[in-house]
Amino acid sequence: MILAAAFACSGNHPDHPKHHGDDDDFPKFAFEPIAMDDFPPDVTDLARLDDSLVAADKSGKVVRYDFDGHVLGSLDLQAFDDSDCGLISIAFDPGFATNHLFYYGMCTSEFSSGVYRATLDVDTFTLTDPVEVIVGKEPLADHPWHNVGWIGFDGTGALLALFGEKTVSANAQDTSNFLGSAIRVVPSREPGVGGYTIPDDNPLAKPGEAREIFAWGFRSPWTGALDPHGRLWIGDVGSQDEGFEEVDLVQPGQNYGWSPLEGPCQDGCSDFTDPVFSWPHQGSHEYFNEDPDVVPSNLRVVWVAPGPVGDQDPYDGALTDRMLFGDACLGFVRSAGVGSNGKVVADDFVGHLPGAAAWVQDPDGSLLVSTLASCLSEHEHGSTLYRLTLAP
Repeated sequence: MILAAAFACSGNHPDHPKHHGDDDDFPKFAFEPIAMDDFPPDVTDLARLDDSLVAADKSGKVVRYDFDGHVLGSLDLQAFDDSDCGLISIAFDPGFATNHLFYYGMCTSEFSSGVYRATLDVDTFTLTDPVEVIVGKEPLADHPWHNVGWIGFDGTGALLALFGEKTVSANAQDTSNFLGSAIRVVPSREPGVGGYTIPDDNPLAKPGEAREIFAWGFRSPWTGALDPHGRLWIGDVGSQDEGFEEVDLVQPGQNYGWSPLEGPCQDGCSDFTDPVFSWPHQGSHEYFNEDPDVVPSNLRVVWVAPGPVGDQDPYDGALTDRMLFGDACLGFVRSAGVGSNGKVVADDFVGHLPGAAAWVQDPDGSLLVSTLASCLSEHEHGSTLYRLTLAP
């Protein structure tokens, strides 16, 4: 089970973005459980493969389902599964229909995590030609925390991957390595050949800088998502005690502050970029007050996910051009709108689901979400899949 000690919170001062939405008027949503055969107990990521769903378990197990919940195939990856470490993220190449390339982010030891690639035979659901794309190592890591997080592809076909600072906070401000950063690379797509090249338009170019870096200053950037405009959003899990959970809307070449700064900056922080949303680990906050079902907890796990895309919309336009974010351990779910200038134009409470973590869209346009086992109560065992629906 992922221990929330590593996925705890971050901190500086209690300022937070103003509330921009009208919660009384904005639609509310419910979460309908979906029966799944042999659903993995600790799901860390979900992905869509044609008209099927693929679920990744922290143990390294990957299971493919039809959308009636029946197992179509499964495989096991050799993940190092301890505390926060394990199989964390999965993605399919933009050219999967012809190249069949499957990517996965996982730990291989307490000190090492990275992105790997293999060729997936869809019919047999087996992998061949596994290779290493990019790996971050920190021999001074004192716990298996703050590892590789979300992975995905931008509109150019470049791979985006999030890397924590592996418990060495200085890594996040050291641009000579990519730990504590969002990275952007072009993976090799030659069969059996790993590695990557660096896009010419990546922001860092000075001698000694890690040109893989897209943005830096992150502690434990566990979840990420691309919005309809191609912008990268990150949920950066903060430190304990006086910390903040952060939702960051990433601009290339920007520094998001960890570890000199956590949460929103009050003054003297011109070198750092503020999160668009944040909430404290201690004290009160409007996000907690607006959700009547929040259960007090000293655990925090921020997540971020895209709203629905495409022509099918079961939500009557309520989530169009919106992103979803929330706190897995407190359970609140919110809907965010940010304009082209990066300014918040909407921020609404929409529902409650403890453990909400990995999201995906089904063929009918509905959003599905799985729960994170470590944020559930002792009376709930294992992950569950839910469908987001408009509340009556």
